[in-house]
Amino acid sequence: LSRQTTDVDTAFWSLSLRVGLFKNPLGTHRHPARTCRDLKLCRPEAESGQYWIDPNGGITEDSILVYCDFALNASCITPNQFMKWYSGRDGYKWFAQDLHGSQQFHYTSDPSQLLFLRLLSDRASQKITYHCRNSVAWYDSRSRDFDKSIKLKSGNGIELYAASSNKYKPTIIKDDCGVKDGKWRKTVLEVNTESTHRLPIVDIAVFDIGDRDEEFGLQIGSVCFS
Repeated sequence: LSRQTTDVDTAFWSLSLRVGLFKNPLGTHRHPARTCRDLKLCRPEAESGQYWIDPNGGITEDSILVYCDFALNASCITPNQFMKWYSGRDGYKWFAQDLHGSQQFHYTSDPSQLLFLRLLSDRASQKITYHCRNSVAWYDSRSRDFDKSIKLKSGNGIELYAASSNKYKPTIIKDDCGVKDGKWRKTVLEVNTESTHRLPIVDIAVFDIGDRDEEFGLQIGSVCFS
């Protein structure tokens, strides 16, 4: 009887520990939090950094490593960066699809985890930096128009660019690419929305890249859900 009692006590203690870790996660691979916001609620002393989260609440083996920005209570997913250069006629080219042979940008997250993270979040944001040399990203100071602005393809397939309605238009943080003087410059755009299904950005179409001495590069920022 004492052996059975010991086994029952051990099982109960083990179950209690698991429940405790579920309610008070550590942010480790074996004991992930649901989101960074949940982790901060359970562990107020935690500092911003990399932690494991499990938005879909399934097996912990598919938990994902994210950057927790506790100043914003945000869970940030990093894209897989790649660079590509193009020479040819001006005209819209989708960066991932046309220039890199990929259907879309890839992020360090399982699609199921990304879906649940969207559902668990109230807001999403992401920055895109366009590095340019004689290549317009948004406003063209010579022609004084936005006809060559880049287009961002959202997670739900909507194209976000200069001619979009204010509802869909990205915020312009910095725009120096309208000047063509042979110097490297940059344009920084941000999408910050309560429609979390719009992010992450899955592709970018660039236009002003075909003429001589026109060069560009893209820096895809992390997508943060809060």
